[in-house]
Amino acid sequence: MFTFIIKRNKNISRPFSKKKAALKEEQITFFLYLYLHQNL
Repeated sequence: MFTFIIKRNKNISRPFSKKKAALKEEQITFFLYLYLHQNL
């Protein structure tokens, strides 16, 4: 599931700069990390 969301985000962020896409990807991964840990 993690990989799917990151891959999907990469496709959406393609028109933007690589740096911006990487930052967005990090934010989503971090958000998911916090979300999953809150539910545990």
